[in-house]
Amino acid sequence: MSASLVRPCRSSSSKAALLSMHRALFSGCRNRPRTFMNGCQHAAVRQNGVLASIISPKSSFLRCTARRNYQTKTSITFTNRNSKDSPDAVNPTLARYVQSSLDVASQKSTIVDLGEENAKMEDHGGFAVSFLGTGSGGVQSVDRLSSAAALRLGGQTFLFDASEGIQRQLCRSRIKPLDINNIFITHLHGDHVYGLAGLLLTMQSSASASLQDEGRFSRKERPVINVYGPVGTYNFIAMMLALSYAQMRSMTVVVHELMGGTHEKGPQQQKTQSSRFRRERNVFLQNYPEIRSPGLRRKSIDKNEAGYWTLHAPDEASSNDDWRGHNKQFHVYAGEVDHCPGVQTFGFVVEEMTPQRNIDPDKATSLGVKPGQKYRDLKRGIAVLSDDETRMVDPEDVLGEYVGPRKFVLIGDNCAVPPEMAALCHDADILVHEATISDDESKAFARGHATASMAGALAKELGAKALLLNHISPALSTDELQDVVRKAKETNEGVSEIEMSCDFMEVVVPKGGYQFDEGEQKEIRV
Repeated sequence: MSASLVRPCRSSSSKAALLSMHRALFSGCRNRPRTFMNGCQHAAVRQNGVLASIISPKSSFLRCTARRNYQTKTSITFTNRNSKDSPDAVNPTLARYVQSSLDVASQKSTIVDLGEENAKMEDHGGFAVSFLGTGSGGVQSVDRLSSAAALRLGGQTFLFDASEGIQRQLCRSRIKPLDINNIFITHLHGDHVYGLAGLLLTMQSSASASLQDEGRFSRKERPVINVYGPVGTYNFIAMMLALSYAQMRSMTVVVHELMGGTHEKGPQQQKTQSSRFRRERNVFLQNYPEIRSPGLRRKSIDKNEAGYWTLHAPDEASSNDDWRGHNKQFHVYAGEVDHCPGVQTFGFVVEEMTPQRNIDPDKATSLGVKPGQKYRDLKRGIAVLSDDETRMVDPEDVLGEYVGPRKFVLIGDNCAVPPEMAALCHDADILVHEATISDDESKAFARGHATASMAGALAKELGAKALLLNHISPALSTDELQDVVRKAKETNEGVSEIEMSCDFMEVVVPKGGYQFDEGEQKEIRV
């Protein structure tokens, strides 16, 4: 027996536990289920009078992941998506834009080659939604982690919510911690934020290593991470860091709290409470010097007159041709939604700047303008003089087809979307909305959540091109999940393409956005 597979047990309690396991596994009890710990099958035997724990080499990562439905489902969905016999087949219209976000190293044992079609998806301009957690509530399961989703935007990544276990999901995906430069928190319920502090510390470890590295991954400046969320987000992070003796030493975290919301003061205090209690500091709004962290900063963003928050608004005089990769610019907005009394909850909207139209070089050359600096002015709508200075060339004479901006909307837990938020969400390429409650609207309103029917109706009202349902109960069976999608389609009446999200599912939005109503998505030259 290989010595590397034998670990002597030191404590008497460990010996007793292993001896009990040994009897269950090897004393004729062959029908009892064996224990799985960290993906490895354990047994207990005696060798030379020493009780030892044995890790079976046969129970590999592959054997363990065979039990995980989200990976098995990913394999079926993303490799057999054209098979009519597959019960997990993706919506056929969305199928060509769906792929796995699992890292290549993780895919080797569970995901078959995704083929050339998905390889081309990376050429669609870097706009993809990766689901890292799609479950509801604080109940964890092997199928679904609690809420977390990432919007991959070429050289940068926006993360929406950070549930417990987010670091493990990131380790298994193609998204690396330091790819994330903006984090958006919908609300402060635990299943949306309990992984935030740990994630920030992991990002700091990566930042510290990159600052010391002299290779191609080195950094000269400490990274700045922006966190946007409801009032209280700063105190939540600061308290977690203070009580765990941690600080932001190699990274700066700027927490932007959205002020002026309906529930910014938290749960309403009862009138019957004593005056002494009412005079105590509000844990959401108050500053606590004792938990202040040098690398953690607190800023506020006020609600505008239109009733929503502008988190980022790029200079309209510039364009995304001037800002690429990590510097690519987006409009980012937030609006309040109705969830639970006293719980400030938001939805977020991310929209590209309108892409500049490209120059048709053949047309431009025929009109006397060769490739050069003048192309930049033509893209910006400025007429230029031909190279031989004999005529003015108008931009409309040489510009190619118009390509519209892409739009992503994620709405946090809610039972209703106010008009101010709804006005921001119209004509989204992707709308991510919860479907926590199966089909009981009265129960949904009582709990501050939505049904699939409510999500489908909202997507219809907003004109969303694709509706992706998330915040799903882990208790639902495959048939029940299909029924959830069916109910959303009934109220949507064919306005949107609808699909159920699952962990490690990634949906790509091509340049120019979805054009489902025009049949096959036409290829756009950019």
